[in-house]
Amino acid sequence: MPGRLRVLSLTALLVALGACAAYAAPKTDIVVLNNGDRLTVEIKTMSRGRLTVKTDALGTPNVDWGDVVGLSSSRSYEIEVTDGRRYYGSLVEGVRNHVLVRGLLGTPTDLVLLDIIRLTPLGASFWSRLDGNLDAGFNFTSASEQTQWTLNTSVEYRKRAFLNRASLSSQLTKLEASSQTRNSLNLSSQRFLKNRWFTGGVGQFLQDESLDLDLRSVLGAIVGRYLTQSNHTTFSLFTGGGYTLEHYAGSTAQSSFEVLFGGDWEWFSPASSSIDLSTTAISYYNVGTRARARIEFSTSLKRELFKDFYWNVSGFDSYDGSPPAETQKKNDFGITLSVGYSF
Repeated sequence: MPGRLRVLSLTALLVALGACAAYAAPKTDIVVLNNGDRLTVEIKTMSRGRLTVKTDALGTPNVDWGDVVGLSSSRSYEIEVTDGRRYYGSLVEGVRNHVLVRGLLGTPTDLVLLDIIRLTPLGASFWSRLDGNLDAGFNFTSASEQTQWTLNTSVEYRKRAFLNRASLSSQLTKLEASSQTRNSLNLSSQRFLKNRWFTGGVGQFLQDESLDLDLRSVLGAIVGRYLTQSNHTTFSLFTGGGYTLEHYAGSTAQSSFEVLFGGDWEWFSPASSSIDLSTTAISYYNVGTRARARIEFSTSLKRELFKDFYWNVSGFDSYDGSPPAETQKKNDFGITLSVGYSF
């Protein structure tokens, strides 16, 4: 028994030492910059025109994709280009501003670096495929004794041919002895097809005391296409249909089927300035006896303060052309300023 314990202890020690050695192993990916520097790093990901790398000395800095003129890595990647095509394989340094993607079969594919909009290591862990943020804001006006709290959070998970998103926005406005709340949860899932087309599902859950809305639930399916896709901007349009269930204060729940049309636009600056602007607008049209149109609009402008921390100006607008009661408000909108953290 003591002999077996010694063998097990020695095995565990060797495994631990091997793991530490692997963790401390030198980085093997090569990034070539336009000033001639050759960086030996670990490529984490590239999206929104920003290449994230890991170095022993500097942690995980972002590099402006426009400054990269060459890449080399023996690991396998998923590479997405502006026209929506995807390639899989290792990276071989080509001529300046080009990279060769070497797959399992066939000759390497020559790609222009600026045509690449996303670079993701295959086999990456669940956590490394997650992008998210959390921000909070507070505002107080002494003249009206109004206090407002704001909380926003979003998470994005990208997997091969799929993009899943979830966002939550919550506002509490207190004026003297009264208060109003607004809470919105949005869910979406996209499956990417050829030629920048996609299909997916959407879900929205909205509570808004200003509109006397206890809860509105929307579940739907969409089809759409990215009209523009680059390292500085994306723009997509989509259409579909959804089932809506609404419960207003003082009334019974009502359900309906709605046709929806929407668009999503994002603009992002180089890594040096780290500005992100995103806008989403969706219009809903009731398919039934009562003619009705609704619009949900949201926008957000973010600017990085320092590593992973940012300030955010966001706005929303909820419009209902024909609420159940004539006395109910048709519109609710707001603008908030907050600070947050990206992960």
